[in-house]
Amino acid sequence: MIALVLAAILGASAPPALERETVAACLGTPAFALNMPALAKARAQVDDLQWRDACRAAREADARRRAAIKTLFATGRSPIGAYPVTTELVKQARAGQSDVHRQLFENVARDQAARESTSAAAKAAFAPGASPLVLQLADGLSSAEALQADAANQAWLARVVAERGWFTISRDGAAADQAARLIVQHADADPAFQRRMIALLEPLAENRETNRRLFAFTFDRWARNTDNPQRFGIMGSCSGSGVWTPREVEEPARLDQRRAWAGLPAMTDYVAEQAARCR
Repeated sequence: MIALVLAAILGASAPPALERETVAACLGTPAFALNMPALAKARAQVDDLQWRDACRAAREADARRRAAIKTLFATGRSPIGAYPVTTELVKQARAGQSDVHRQLFENVARDQAARESTSAAAKAAFAPGASPLVLQLADGLSSAEALQADAANQAWLARVVAERGWFTISRDGAAADQAARLIVQHADADPAFQRRMIALLEPLAENRETNRRLFAFTFDRWARNTDNPQRFGIMGSCSGSGVWTPREVEEPARLDQRRAWAGLPAMTDYVAEQAARCR
């Protein structure tokens, strides 16, 4: 009897694992990024018919999302609102000084459109009244688009940088530098590519031809992804209420010097700021 009770408790708290193949069939795409344990918990609360209905509803919502984004790119305005960053990037693409600049901003706009689609405002517009399960599945479809955009953008940037060099501030403007850096930031699946770009950006940061603050974030993001010591102390985690601990830092004695170089606050101030967000 005790064993049966324990099995029931464990079964209630730990739903059966949800296979990615099942979700891929639901979404109609093999590549997506989702919190699988959370999705498994939601899946365990519905029967097969409700699951199929949720899959269909998510795909229908995604069709509305894609139609809205298509209109945004065609007209420069979102028919459902909720895409402020994408809208600004589309404007920058239209005002680009050359074909390569226009392509840069358009590429990053597609990346951001997919990511902004996971915001509460966007989902309320293209999936009004949807259940939590449908919204999770809709996020999976948005993530699939983001992954595709990231891969295409990375290949494009590698080719363009090989031909003309980085989008420097003096030649291409601060907005182009920032947009290109965003492509590097989202190339987490290829840390070797990120490292090549960091090697290219480091001397440019010294000469202020790329944003030093953004360079610092890019370096520490790569360090976190590859389990290397970070340089600027940006990445860390909450280890308790009001307690934030940075990841390992190279040459700790010179940390504040490097942070000042990047336009970042002193580490003690930064740690206090981050700790205030730990609940």
